[in-house]
Amino acid sequence: MRKNSANTLAHLLGAMAAGRAVTIRYIRKDGMVSRRRIEIHSVQVTSAGNITFRAWDHRDEEMTTFRLDRITHYTLHRTPKLAAYSFPTYAEVAEVVDEDGDVTEIRAWGTYELAA
Repeated sequence: MRKNSANTLAHLLGAMAAGRAVTIRYIRKDGMVSRRRIEIHSVQVTSAGNITFRAWDHRDEEMTTFRLDRITHYTLHRTPKLAAYSFPTYAEVAEVVDEDGDVTEIRAWGTYELAA
């Protein structure tokens, strides 16, 4: 892992632990660049060795997987989580295929809604 990737991983894990939103610049597989505000829920390593984040994507209003090596810039927000979404309460193992076709085992969460 490159040094800047290690720093990015450390900062994003810190944001996840603190419950903070992050704005990222992300390069998709097709080369398109997008800017996303996300809230990270979990980190996985694919069978191909890629580090991925499962995060709430404010733009698409859904859980999305992002690869660490495709995040080129990021901004850590100091404000608490911004989305009104569900939090995990239980887990079941599920097989998931990411955008590159890599299969990874992750935990799919059952949820409850938070009061506003």
